[in-house]
Amino acid sequence: SVCASHAARVSGIVLSDDGQVLIGANVYWANTGNGTITDLDGRFSLQTISETNKLVCSYMGYHNDTTIVHGKGELTIVSGEREAVVERMNELAKQGMLKGEKVGIIGTEENIPFYCGDSIKSVGKRDDEVSIAKRLYRILREFDDENVTLIYSEAFSTGGMGQAIMNRLLKAAGHQVLHV
Repeated sequence: SVCASHAARVSGIVLSDDGQVLIGANVYWANTGNGTITDLDGRFSLQTISETNKLVCSYMGYHNDTTIVHGKGELTIVSGEREAVVERMNELAKQGMLKGEKVGIIGTEENIPFYCGDSIKSVGKRDDEVSIAKRLYRILREFDDENVTLIYSEAFSTGGMGQAIMNRLLKAAGHQVLHV
């Protein structure tokens, strides 16, 4: 699974379908000589390039995985009890804004009034997973257009449609999850 993107770099962790770290996986920009291999923790970091936004991951015995890198912002998923998640996301947002970062928040309708940040977006009601799934990609694209550099998102249920939502978020976040 690939990748979290940062202002001028793309980084993340490469994992197998069953969640095992892939050490020594090749991660490279499609049709270029620009690439790297994952370290002992499965992590990689690459400079973004203007020639392509297609990032390829290859590993012996696996099919190549190509990811389109859209994001400019670093995405972190925050998981835990509602009050602790809101508190931690607000702490992180304030720290980022003090450092001059543009901070985006992805939250459910129930929690939106409690968040601070430069751009706060609702994915809908927590129990309406279809709506969340439909809005998530649009919100990430809006953050790109707004040049948001740090994004914090609530975690979502991992049952049914919630699993697909979390898979999309985990992929975009490079499996960067804070448990509070």
